[in-house]
Amino acid sequence: LFKKMLFKLKQKDSWVLTSFYIFFFIGLVFSRYSGDSIFNGENFISKAFYYISALLFVGSLIYYYLKYNKTGDRSLEKIRFEYIILFSLFFLTLFTARGAVRLIMVLGPIAPIFVGFLIVESVRWLRNVKDDTLRILWVALIILIVVGGMYSFFVYYNTVKAQAYSFVPSSYNLQWQKAMEWVREDTSEDAVFSHWWDYGYWLQSIGNRATVLDGGNLIVYWNYLMGRLVLTGDNQADALEFLYNHNATHLLIDSTDIGKYTAFSSIGSDKDYDRYAWVGTFLLDETQTQETKNQTMLFYSGGIGLDEDLVIQENGKDVFLPRSAAGVMGLFVPIDKRGNDFTYGRPSTIIVYQGKQHRVNLRYLHIEGRLIDFGDGIESAAFVFPRLDQQSGRISKNELGAAIFVSPRLFRGLLAQTYLLDDPLDRFENFKLVHTQSSLLIEDLRNQGMEVPEFVYFNGNQGPIKIWEIEYTGEEEINEEYLDEDYTKYIDWQL
Repeated sequence: LFKKMLFKLKQKDSWVLTSFYIFFFIGLVFSRYSGDSIFNGENFISKAFYYISALLFVGSLIYYYLKYNKTGDRSLEKIRFEYIILFSLFFLTLFTARGAVRLIMVLGPIAPIFVGFLIVESVRWLRNVKDDTLRILWVALIILIVVGGMYSFFVYYNTVKAQAYSFVPSSYNLQWQKAMEWVREDTSEDAVFSHWWDYGYWLQSIGNRATVLDGGNLIVYWNYLMGRLVLTGDNQADALEFLYNHNATHLLIDSTDIGKYTAFSSIGSDKDYDRYAWVGTFLLDETQTQETKNQTMLFYSGGIGLDEDLVIQENGKDVFLPRSAAGVMGLFVPIDKRGNDFTYGRPSTIIVYQGKQHRVNLRYLHIEGRLIDFGDGIESAAFVFPRLDQQSGRISKNELGAAIFVSPRLFRGLLAQTYLLDDPLDRFENFKLVHTQSSLLIEDLRNQGMEVPEFVYFNGNQGPIKIWEIEYTGEEEINEEYLDEDYTKYIDWQL
């Protein structure tokens, strides 16, 4: 096609330019052939090949332009404009594809144009061939190319298909497959699901249901509102009103949202990061567990920073513990013994600031599926759950092996109240739990006869997918702020 574009030039000049173009094309494509090749796109020889081929091509274009312009020959001006546009697009997409593997897709709309040209020109040339033998050989060559291409496509397709069933997407595991089966079969077709944006495409394509958010993140402002008013929201009214405006019928939370709390609490914060928080998991340290005649003091070791300022009373004085600068270094959970009976005592934590340790009581303890309220202490909870240990191919369970420090900021939020604690204070009573999909690990252990709750610690936190049906109070109203796509009308910082 490049040679055809130069048909008005002298034959010798068109061939010279075409040769430089071929060299440039090879340099552009193969100077970044493979990461483990001598042409990896990063070393000296790759860059030299790339730049030299480009400079020679551009230099040859300039040389012949000046040459023809000097003699008054206007042949270069007779090149058809659509050819120039086509090759400009072709070079642009090649440069883009060379930069990142995932951008090879931009060649998709352009490359078929050249394939079409090859087919048309081949048929046209074949019609003009007078030698029957040459014509037969040419047809045979075309058939061979087509059959070979189809075979390569068939082999490649089957390989990718096999990989897709096993690996893509790796996060979409059996737990999600079962959850989406329930969604398809047990919710109405006009149901609308709310959740953090990560799972939108799975709900849409596998669950066959509409969603408020998805991975396209077309409207960033709605991500902010979902993070602020729902997942980290501290009251039911705001959550219901936002969801009402988007016709949401269900709320879904996955166990990976525990690890993602930092992300959506950051996105859902104001410019002072008023919702920014993180979930810290602490593990039972049996070497530091203290035993007395009437009490066992369990100690959970770990470490996270405070997510908000805290003022505590110590020796009759106020002590200020600033966020981030002060850190939670451990949790204590006492077990009081009375003969053969025992009760759980008030949990506490160690907070370290400027090298000094402060023992701080927590008001709540969530253990064995229930929330115990001790009446005073900071509005925070220790969420105690089992830890699984694997040794010699066998799994053992420590009923009290792990704990999550539910900070006051976390404790106020919807995710902690509903997902972790099962809404023990009835703060989000209009969210009715309708489905719990246990993790595959927990299902397997239960099938083997082991009694395990929905949350366990095994190479990280393992938990269920929970789905709530939303019951509106009837007091919700349409709020244009929640439907608008332009966040600059409502906030004065950059999302």
